[in-house]
Amino acid sequence: MLRPDTAYPAGAGVTEWRVLVTVDGVPCARLRLPDPGPGAGPAYLDATVRRAAAQHVDYEAALALLRARLDPRPRPQPPPLTTSVVVCTHRRPDDVAVLLGALRALDPPPDEIVIVDNAPGEQDCRAQVVAAGARYVREDRVGLDHARRTGLLAATGEIVCFTDDDCAPATHWLRRLPELFADPSVGAVTGPGFARELATASQVRFEDSGGFSRGLRPRYADWRSLSPLRSTAMGAGANMCFRRELLLGLGDVFPAELDAGTPTQSGGDMIALYRVLAAGLRIVYDPSTYIVHRHRRDPRSLHHGMWGYGVGLAAALTKLLVREREPGAITAWTWLWEQYREAVKGRWRGDVDAVEQRIAWDYLRGGLVGPWAWWRSRGLEEPPPVAPGAVGAVGTAAVAGAASPSPPA
Repeated sequence: MLRPDTAYPAGAGVTEWRVLVTVDGVPCARLRLPDPGPGAGPAYLDATVRRAAAQHVDYEAALALLRARLDPRPRPQPPPLTTSVVVCTHRRPDDVAVLLGALRALDPPPDEIVIVDNAPGEQDCRAQVVAAGARYVREDRVGLDHARRTGLLAATGEIVCFTDDDCAPATHWLRRLPELFADPSVGAVTGPGFARELATASQVRFEDSGGFSRGLRPRYADWRSLSPLRSTAMGAGANMCFRRELLLGLGDVFPAELDAGTPTQSGGDMIALYRVLAAGLRIVYDPSTYIVHRHRRDPRSLHHGMWGYGVGLAAALTKLLVREREPGAITAWTWLWEQYREAVKGRWRGDVDAVEQRIAWDYLRGGLVGPWAWWRSRGLEEPPPVAPGAVGAVGTAAVAGAASPSPPA
């Protein structure tokens, strides 16, 4: 995102601009522009950023005209929905304080903010959460999906939106949820996660490899158009919104043996979205429902993260094969090998560099570990949560703050 008056000081060493163009809060283009230097004026922005925005405006105007001709009646207003934002955190009180500031700026605001402090030890964030008027929930069982379960049971909103402590949502993050969930066939809404900063080569590399974005066009999927085994093609765990009652009725939606804090490293979001598609409901990917994410800053963290994604994918597929008797899991696992093979071929052709090939290898070698990691984690398996909204039923969870306060204006 670039304001028209934005300029880099001379000598800053910037050679390229990465610009996310938004119109009324909706991302419509991602540009890579050479730095024009200090002499650039409004004409440069007119020829690049404003031109991309104008194309989006023209597209939306044509779409609105087509809708009006097909059905001239006014579109009904969607019924209001109550919304809970759930953030799972682990020993990052400073990050939580920053995130709470972004959550308080949301327009429209959520009906409640629930911060789940997962195994915080002596680094809990209770003070920051209570000071911000949010709800504090402590979950001492280690694991991201433990925390997600706890947050789900603590939440009271009809819609529960999950994000992470290293993210910040756009101001209008929740704006379209009533409209999208007005369709009873929609069980989940996701959106992109763009880079919060691109200060290092590793952060640029993660963003260029896809990051947490699935494009700038709305997408709709159900089991007929997308295999549930490819559910993460519709989004990632840093930005997921669900019908609360749906999740409570789907059973093992956040398996405790998967994701961060366990040997499986990741994979919890895949299972949650898989359950929605497998239940016959739709997932909507809405670009305006976006967040920004602080990517890993150094090469070691980047490669460890990519390895972890491979571990989690293979672990989740192993669980579905063993527990659900999902035969397609075997075929889905072959993607790990295929993406590495394509990277090697690209390296031979000269259009893939050594780092990109290494990232593909990280995925594959993680995938080789995934089945064993899930096998190690089986002792963490638990029955699915069945107490709708009953916080007291959540093991070691402890709650602080008002029963269901609205965030401060």
